[in-house]
Amino acid sequence: MEYAVHAARAAWLLATCAIILASDLPVVGLRYLRQVTLYGKLSSMRDKAPLFLDSFALPSRLVWTSYYATGVVLNAACLWAGTSWAAALLQVHLLRRLWECLKVTRFSDRHMHPLQAMAGVGFYTLLPPSLLLEHWARAGTEQGARPLSWRRDLHPPIPCMVFGILGFAVSSIAQHVAHSHLASLKRGADGRDYQLPRHWLFTHVSSSPHYTFEVLLYASLIFVDGGSPSAWLALCFVASNLTVSALRTHQWYNTRFGAAFKAPRAIFPGI
Repeated sequence: MEYAVHAARAAWLLATCAIILASDLPVVGLRYLRQVTLYGKLSSMRDKAPLFLDSFALPSRLVWTSYYATGVVLNAACLWAGTSWAAALLQVHLLRRLWECLKVTRFSDRHMHPLQAMAGVGFYTLLPPSLLLEHWARAGTEQGARPLSWRRDLHPPIPCMVFGILGFAVSSIAQHVAHSHLASLKRGADGRDYQLPRHWLFTHVSSSPHYTFEVLLYASLIFVDGGSPSAWLALCFVASNLTVSALRTHQWYNTRFGAAFKAPRAIFPGI
């Protein structure tokens, strides 16, 4: 099991390094990876020349629904194998996002590059088992740790649990409100006519509050999880990935709406 735990941690480190390589940093950013990761409304920022594998691009709705369907199934299996509070909250998050993809989000007719789609599926494939492996490692057992899974010594102090659960609830509600507001702004049959978000979350929190609260949601899981290395590494990956997307989105809003765009920041204070 020790090797599996270390392998999962190494995978998170490699994934975070890949995000840095796909960023807009002038020295380390790789043009191809940067172009691949410009999707949705940000695809208008891509170069006109088609990318390798562009012909295999997949519909956005299919890709995002696949992300969360994959996460729901794998996390349910991990819950059965060794229940933890972090995994239980993660399942709530995954089910909500799957429902939003099916019932709330209004996807445009744009497609997503297959490498970007594979990266998202990889994230939701890695997350549940890595948390489970950390849980088993703390229990000091191999498979069959389920009888130990609710032992009190495997969980953080009650104040940390309460803080984490409350943070998770607030972040989930705020993110849902932001997603609902964004869905209400799209116009046109193709869903490409974007309107300027005017909800207070977008004017007072950040230009991408759904990203802000996604990061805070994963941070809250650390309090519930007990701060395992994989939970911290997953948070680093999520924060890196969404910070890159938020900065690009902030730039896109500035370019499209000009002076009418008045968000205080891209994702967090100072960023």
